[in-house]
Amino acid sequence: MSQPAPQADAAGIPLSEQPLFSEQWIAAPIEAVFDFLVDKNKLGRWFGEFADAPSVGESYSVTIGDDDHVAQGEFLVIEPPEKIVFSWGWSHFEPVPAGSTTVTITLSEVDDGTLVVLRHDGLPLGPEDIHAVGWKECLQRLVVAVNAAA
Repeated sequence: MSQPAPQADAAGIPLSEQPLFSEQWIAAPIEAVFDFLVDKNKLGRWFGEFADAPSVGESYSVTIGDDDHVAQGEFLVIEPPEKIVFSWGWSHFEPVPAGSTTVTITLSEVDDGTLVVLRHDGLPLGPEDIHAVGWKECLQRLVVAVNAAA
């Protein structure tokens, strides 16, 4: 019996059947952590420079790190202080074009702190490994930024 072919994007590139997850616990209140997801100045301390504060329906373009990696997408959901959803992709990386995948970040109060769970859906097979490392490093930078502000 043959197995069904994996889902593919519009270009026919097979998509990973499993979402990518990354988690990080932060010793700070949920509201303080959420501020680092929606305040453009605080986003710049751990994620990248944003022209404007995130708002639903707004497009973004953000340079990540020193390598001129430009991510682009749109903010889809903002539910303070627990959830933010945005489309994601790269201006320069054809397997994951701008806005072609979805990232959901949820926050929950756990053990006198906040658990941050990042879920990345729709990645093609292959680039999910690169994104797993990138999101882990990104969440570690978030911890440093939140702790420095405390």
